[in-house]
Amino acid sequence: MKIALINENSQAAKNELICSTLKKVVEPMGHEVYNYGMCGAEDPNSLTYVQNGILAAVLLNSGAADYVITGCGTGEGAMLACNSFPKVLCGHITSPLDAYLFSQVNDGNCIALPFAENFGWGGELNLEYIFENIDNNTGFNKKIYKYMIRDNAISGRQVCLILLEQSIINIEEEEAARFTSGLVSPYEFMLDRIRNLDITPAQLALDPHSASLVLTDVNTGEVLALVSYPSYDNNRMANGVDAEYFSALRNDLSDLTPMINYATYQKTAPGSTFKMVSATAALMEGVIDIPTPVNCTGTFDKIEQQPPHCWNRSGHGSLSITGAIQHSCNILFYEVGYRLGTVGERYMTDVGLQKLEKYADMYGLTEPSGVEIEESAPQISDIDPVRSAIGQGTNNFTTAGLARYITTVANSGTCYNLTLVDKIQNLNDDYVAENEAQVRNHIDMDQSYWDAIHTGMRQVVEAKRYYADLDVNVAGKTGTAQEDLSRPNHALFISYAPYEDPEISVTVRVAYGYTSDYSAQIARDVYAYYYGLKDESEIVTGTAGTLERGAINAD
Repeated sequence: MKIALINENSQAAKNELICSTLKKVVEPMGHEVYNYGMCGAEDPNSLTYVQNGILAAVLLNSGAADYVITGCGTGEGAMLACNSFPKVLCGHITSPLDAYLFSQVNDGNCIALPFAENFGWGGELNLEYIFENIDNNTGFNKKIYKYMIRDNAISGRQVCLILLEQSIINIEEEEAARFTSGLVSPYEFMLDRIRNLDITPAQLALDPHSASLVLTDVNTGEVLALVSYPSYDNNRMANGVDAEYFSALRNDLSDLTPMINYATYQKTAPGSTFKMVSATAALMEGVIDIPTPVNCTGTFDKIEQQPPHCWNRSGHGSLSITGAIQHSCNILFYEVGYRLGTVGERYMTDVGLQKLEKYADMYGLTEPSGVEIEESAPQISDIDPVRSAIGQGTNNFTTAGLARYITTVANSGTCYNLTLVDKIQNLNDDYVAENEAQVRNHIDMDQSYWDAIHTGMRQVVEAKRYYADLDVNVAGKTGTAQEDLSRPNHALFISYAPYEDPEISVTVRVAYGYTSDYSAQIARDVYAYYYGLKDESEIVTGTAGTLERGAINAD
């Protein structure tokens, strides 16, 4: 484990003491210490705690360091500076108890210490106790295991044996014997565990390992299903909580977080599923009409700095707005974002963003969806209307929020506040109140515009081989959203059926799911079950399903 020590100018004179104490504690544990900050009061390269924060963020985000220890006179300024940057979780630590609680509760990757305030004769000893408690950090320990596995300090065979010995997995004795005798490789053994659902991807730190799905009645705004994976057994949490089960859920170390409702809590960029918002804006603002094509060359060259590209680098050629939805062409929608922000001869980003937000609001994307449980607030992009028009920028929505959006698309303009509640009854089964979704707003748009959007969405699904044998016509839009360069893209699919007379919508998000084709295939199975085209036993087989591969960035 690589630990970075960063001292700033006011406490640089104590660097030697701090560094030697840190090494004394952590090097016997097998960790490495790197002194990146000021090495002494005479160091000509003076650093402020603000610069320490920048350096901490660079080290952590680049992987040059796994943990950062920094500070200042009180530690507070260094803590605030570090927490100003993404993927840095810094705690203000003044005592060993702080260090222990921070490690157990917050699971951060950085601590800021007061190297002047209350740093008296026991300062060195206090540091030792604090540094010892860093090692109680669950995330810290998980990183150690990660590097031990990566460096082959722990072999794949040993990992499998640990799973058996600690009863993490339970399999037939014969199968276990085949592995322990060497007849089955660790790779095949682990694949079998995944296939047979003996172990989850999250337990193996594999992506994807979470997903969510929302199914609505598009003509009433009722939520018919709201699904979050991973989940938990409600029966063991009702009429008296199973304490052991609840404790296991809370203390799970695999990042499963099953008590989070991913359908209402998790937000990601919508990717190309946002393009119907941009299409609506384009048509209603008159910046593009239905028949007039835009030529896609693969690169949008109207922005001089870092011009964006289409996912098809060789270009799609000339496409209408319907064709751009069908092929998920980025260039046409870049053009939409650019034209929305153009006033006269001048391109103004604020104008473009305001127009995109106006039309996103028509689809309910500026507010939570209306479901009667806690939901994360949506985020409309506040940068770069060109990239925001394809669902990037800073756009972030929940699956429930996207479900309200596609419900509005499917019924051609009625935006509901979605509801989970059908009726309220008392203990005697007497009706207390009926409930129905309230209409939030209507989108008054020419039917030809709706037809252009719906046709493009139907053509998206017609091109999917795995929908060819489904006896109900589905319209939809795929979306692939990049969030983290070190992890796969998010996979999204929003859809409705039947295409000719919409009844339901299905919205699927698989976080870090590689390709939107995977989400589209999950939705296909939902439609097959809902319309009685497949029995439950054909879909839920007790083993992991196999999905048809799709293009990673083809939308």
